[in-house]
Amino acid sequence: AAREVEEECGLTAATLRWHPLPITASDAIFFPEPGAGGGAGGAEDEDPEFHYLIAQCFAWHTPGLLEEATPGDDALDVAWVSVDELARGASEEGLWYSRNVLEVVQTAERMIECGIIAPEPS
Repeated sequence: AAREVEEECGLTAATLRWHPLPITASDAIFFPEPGAGGGAGGAEDEDPEFHYLIAQCFAWHTPGLLEEATPGDDALDVAWVSVDELARGASEEGLWYSRNVLEVVQTAERMIECGIIAPEPS
């Protein structure tokens, strides 16, 4: 996770403190276009082309003059947004990634409220 964040956002251990374990995980399963795999049926009858297991991690960010978040080669933009802005993007704009990110952020918030994740790094 740290390498990806550094590659795609330009943030390093200088400003990030990582929770030691992933907080949740999800699957991203991609099937071939219908008929592309040579099977008799549609895509649901075919084996997946790609199956990614994505571990969502949690880090605290300490802003400062050391580094600034900048988009890398796979990122179109980098932005700091509130939970309300994520929720608005998910509901008003129908942004699928906002909905997925919002779920992970809400999971982290619940874990902090329950004491599973410390509110601030020690």
